[in-house]
Amino acid sequence: MYIDAAGGGIEGKEAIAHWLVDSMVGLGDWKFPVEFTAIEGNDVVVNGPRSFQCHVPTAPRTPSRGTRASSTRGAAKFSYEEDTYNMLHVLETSPPVAGSRPSP
Repeated sequence: MYIDAAGGGIEGKEAIAHWLVDSMVGLGDWKFPVEFTAIEGNDVVVNGPRSFQCHVPTAPRTPSRGTRASSTRGAAKFSYEEDTYNMLHVLETSPPVAGSRPSP
């Protein structure tokens, strides 16, 4: 299960992979520097700033912050991941990108 602020809940490896490709149309050069990581048992939390570059030559990088919480089921396989960020902030600071869509 993958939970995204824009896409909602997506279940299954194929559906998640499809959503990730489709939702990132027009966005590239993602940066995810890590400021904080916590691990306890099968749970992992990562926090930090993020930014991406729209495929618009004059557009500045779009900054935001986010937290990702994940649970593993062993053997380095994730059973749950939740990506939390302020989608309104991302939309307000991003230029429109032809072909992009934030949710399925």
